[in-house]
Parts: sequence; C-alpha cells; structure tokens
Amino acid sequence: GIMAVASAAFLLIGLLSYHNFTAAARQTEQADLDFRAEAVLAHLKTKATTGISADSLRRVLSASAQEIADNLSIDVNLYNRTGDMIFSTREDLRQLGILPLQMHPEAYRKLGTERAGVTLPVTEEVGGVAFSNQYLPIYNSANQLTAFLGTPSDLKNRTPGVEVSDFIGALAALYVFFLLIAYVVTLYLTRSIIRPVV
Repeated sequence: GIMAVASAAFLLIGLLSYHNFTAAARQTEQADLDFRAEAVLAHLKTKATTGISADSLRRVLSASAQEIADNLSIDVNLYNRTGDMIFSTREDLRQLGILPLQMHPEAYRKLGTERAGVTLPVTEEVGGVAFSNQYLPIYNSANQLTAFLGTPSDLKNRTPGVEVSDFIGALAALYVFFLLIAYVVTLYLTRSIIRPVV
C-alpha cells in the first residue's frame, strides 16, 4: 500500500511538473517571439519613409524584412494597406498557395479600420495545422499607416525541450531512491511489529 501511494504520488508530481515546465517554456518562447517581432517592426519603421512610391516602398520593406528576419530567425509576412500579402519569408509556401494571401479579416478590421491596440494575436489554420499569427501595423515617419506585419508561430505544436526530460529523469532517479528507502523502512517496521505478535 505504501509503495502504491508513493508510486501514485510520483506519477502525479511528474505530470504536474511536465505541464508546468511546458507552459513556462511556451510563455518564455512567446515572449521571445514578441520581442523579435517588435525588433522587426522597429527596423521596418525606419525604412518606411514618406515621399516614396508604393512600388519602391514594397521593395524596400521586403528586402529589409528578409534581412532582419534571417538575422533574428523569425518568419515574417508583409501585407499592404488593403491587407494583401506582398512578401513572405516562406515564399515557397506562398507560391504553393498554402499561405493565405490575405490578412485575417478580424486583424485587418481592428488594425486597419478601428486601429485598436498595437498588436493583435490571432489563431489561424493552414492545411489543417493551427498556429498563432501576431499582426502589427507599420506607420511611416508621418504617422500614416503604410503596411502590416505578420509573425506566425506554432508554439502549440512544439514539444517540450530537453530541460523537461532532464528534470523528469532526475525526479525519477530521486523517487526510485526514496522508494527503496521506504521499502526497507516499511519492511523493518512490519517485522518489528509482527514478531512480538507472533
């Protein structure tokens, strides 16, 4: 009975630890992605100067987005003021028609017309795979809406890191050690009780 209770406690603690580590890792990675998205946005804002044609602006923003996305290891989608995709770091998926060529309608309505908030995370689905896409508006130096930035991520589908496996392994080793001690102590106690009774 004692061994069963100890084993059940180990399984419960292991499951809770796995869940908490996974949630913490995803929150940390999401914060890192948010930081990198803001860095991309700040870089693109410096390129969105006034008095330049739409075609030139498109080329400038696309080249800048590709450069900084490579440096920060982040996927980037650019949309014009009407919500049409003009650039993606995943051009292969765009050419295959897997990526949607339009912004998410809710994101476009809130950021393009209502202009509520600075960023807007939206859950989307492509090819049966759900992912999070954070949209950010890009304003030029005259505070005019120039384009939209999208930074997709698939945190929900990612497996926990090595640190979770290491922790569970160390916890298992520690529990096996304590289970052996508990077994020896239990055996000693039962014998000390049963011997006088016999």
